[in-house]
Amino acid sequence: MITLSDGVTTIELPEGLHWQDEHNWQAVGSSFTRGLTGKPIIQTQQSVKGRPITLVPFSEDSAWWTRFQLASLDTWLNDPDQVLELEFMGTAYDVRFRHYDAPAVEARPIMFYSDPTETNYIQPTLKLVTV
Repeated sequence: MITLSDGVTTIELPEGLHWQDEHNWQAVGSSFTRGLTGKPIIQTQQSVKGRPITLVPFSEDSAWWTRFQLASLDTWLNDPDQVLELEFMGTAYDVRFRHYDAPAVEARPIMFYSDPTETNYIQPTLKLVTV
């Protein structure tokens, strides 16, 4: 089960979401510059926060959610200071939406409707970052 919580309200995310960039992040960062003498200056630091968590549907047939369920994220999504707890595969992460990598939440409709309703199905993609 995958959940997002603000400590008061908990929302269960749809089954079948996959952490797309789980292994594309390194916990160590470094910079390289040259000093005035030409000698390399390398600075290395461990990154504790800032890990991207992009949750995407695993397949065309997974992670279906209704437009109504997606709307339940709106209050959190529209609060720029909102910190949430993501529970994913038994591990908890403090996260925020990645508004700097807009859109922070995307919804691909399963079937096109010219006049969609709350009961129509979508596949969400959530872009989060650890804080």
